[in-house]
Amino acid sequence: MNTNIKILLVDDFKLMLTVSSTILNSLGFEQIQLAHNGREAWECLQREPFDLLMTDWDMPEMNGGDLIHEVRKHPELKDLPILVITGDSHYSQTALERGANAVLLKPFKESVLRERLAELGF
Repeated sequence: MNTNIKILLVDDFKLMLTVSSTILNSLGFEQIQLAHNGREAWECLQREPFDLLMTDWDMPEMNGGDLIHEVRKHPELKDLPILVITGDSHYSQTALERGANAVLLKPFKESVLRERLAELGF
């Protein structure tokens, strides 16, 4: 179904990475690269192409806002769809203002993730 879609999933909380990647797998997404903070994600994005960036907001080393800023100013990545996943609703508007395409609040259900991904064209 979604076997050709390559997703970069970023979160500093290992359990969240596990839960999110498991849900993505159940939705048919098989190519999921994991990163543990924004800096690691930025390095991945510079090495290889991705179809979707799913990132936490509050992380050490480089937070989601700074990661989005770097992505949006890079000519080859500026149109990359970005879904911010955050446990704090206060970050939602800021994430969209920084350039995120959509926001998903933690904890989330598979059905809500499916809706957000459909809104982004996946």
